Amino acid sequence: MKFDNIIVLGAGIIGSCYGALLSATNKVVMIDNKEIVDKINKRGISIITNDRKKFNPVAQTNLDKILPNTLILLTTKAHQIESAINTIGNLLEKNNVILVLQNGLGNEKIVKKLVGERAEVIRGIVNSGAWEIEPESFNLIMHDTVLEPSNTSSVISLILNESGLPTRISQNFISELWQKLILNCVVNPLTAILRVKNNQIGIPVLKNLRHRIVEECLKVTEAVGVDLDTDLAEKIDKSIQSYTNFSSMYQDVVNGKKTEIDFLNGKIVELGKKHNIPTPCNESLYAIIKFMEPKNDIG
Repeated sequence: MKFDNIIVLGAGIIGSCYGALLSATNKVVMIDNKEIVDKINKRGISIITNDRKKFNPVAQTNLDKILPNTLILLTTKAHQIESAINTIGNLLEKNNVILVLQNGLGNEKIVKKLVGERAEVIRGIVNSGAWEIEPESFNLIMHDTVLEPSNTSSVISLILNESGLPTRISQNFISELWQKLILNCVVNPLTAILRVKNNQIGIPVLKNLRHRIVEECLKVTEAVGVDLDTDLAEKIDKSIQSYTNFSSMYQDVVNGKKTEIDFLNGKIVELGKKHNIPTPCNESLYAIIKFMEPKNDIG
């Protein structure tokens, strides 16, 4: 199987970075609202890693059809899954593939429920970090993309790797997904509340809080039948020292946008209640972030 076309649903920071890099060697169409589409079509997208490169992918506000052999990258925020999929649902073909590249837990289950048998759905993990430094210009700290095993994952991996996006397929995908979830449960809310870069929450005074968040997450993880390293807290302490980017939740909060907290710490709280596991630290972070979101998003 090969993909003749790529659609990027959601031209936010990660969507823009992936769409831009893929457009150098693939036919890419990026879908978002009119304001973002106009910016991309006028200015292109600049990606800064070791140097600065400009790309000019096509951007549209909607699709009239989806051709066969199309790969669809779902890069909207997690809370936008339903609205994004509803814009393409009637256009899907059985040989279309949706790659879910979002933060959170359970995203792909929502997509599968929405699309049924009309398309294959694959989950991926984005380990890269990025932030916008000016309109349609992004600093990208490149790390790997991880795909769950499937019949088409090898094809997707090849496409991403050829476009400069290091990608691998993991036989321990569920464990890696939970590790990324727990990392996000620590980094995202703390950086958003304290208004700092990711590595700045690695200071000793926050160690006990970081470890208590991880401890609660690990108890939930064990309850749902996923085995993770018991020294995950120490591994997170070490890894965040090199994360000099602003987290996505930090960027959402400072820009007055709805966050993905429901799919991160909110999911830990939800599963904790289901399995009778107290999660006071995660619940507190969840409540604070919900309070910081735009008031019309607070129930």
